[in-house]
Amino acid sequence: MLSLYAGITINAQGFRGPERTPAKPPGQKRILCLGDSVTFGLEQPLSYASMLEEMLNSSSKENLSVINHYAAFTNNPHWEKDYMNDGTHPNDRGYAVMAKMWATAMEAQNGKARQ
Repeated sequence: MLSLYAGITINAQGFRGPERTPAKPPGQKRILCLGDSVTFGLEQPLSYASMLEEMLNSSSKENLSVINHYAAFTNNPHWEKDYMNDGTHPNDRGYAVMAKMWATAMEAQNGKARQ
């Protein structure tokens, strides 16, 4: 886990928030949040994704996990140039980064993790 300014942490998968296993635990549902610095919660102690997870789990019988996907891009220091068309929307390379991260997680969930 990488710790950034203002107590912000990035987990091993490159997402802001706690460590998560690529394989989803049995009975858990996952919600993916995509977006810009608002999604990331730039300079904020909590992101809306973490607040959403807390709110949903406190009012639901379901086991929900909310994943903040913004940080997947920021592992590359040139992410804005490399992965974005206009500063808001991903380009083909950006979508490829997102797809690779989720394909790896789904393969692990299905017992087909890449070697």
